[in-house]
Amino acid sequence: MTDEFSAAGITVIAPTDAAFEELGKAGFDEILGDQALLKNMLNYAILKEDMDGDSIRGDSADGGATAPKTVATVHGNDLVVDSDGKVAYLNDAKLLTFDVMADNGRFHIVDWVNIPK
Repeated sequence: MTDEFSAAGITVIAPTDAAFEELGKAGFDEILGDQALLKNMLNYAILKEDMDGDSIRGDSADGGATAPKTVATVHGNDLVVDSDGKVAYLNDAKLLTFDVMADNGRFHIVDWVNIPK
């Protein structure tokens, strides 16, 4: 494990099993069979900063929508965060569960597999 992934404070965007099922068997097998693509996808799911659920949902004074923003990933491409103050998306993935804590950071669970361009 590299120092980058063992450092405290990482944030991982983790798709549900159902999100992977939407790729279909052929799509899933393609990802598993291409180590470069798999590595890119994994790095695209790890944020460079510790970002809690409140930060993702936005904290506008009225609890309403916030302007879309970007967050840096370990991959190098940014994810677009868009939120109405209650429901948040990272690119096309709807955030379902926030702040699942782990020893070295947190997970946020999403309903879609974001693949870097």
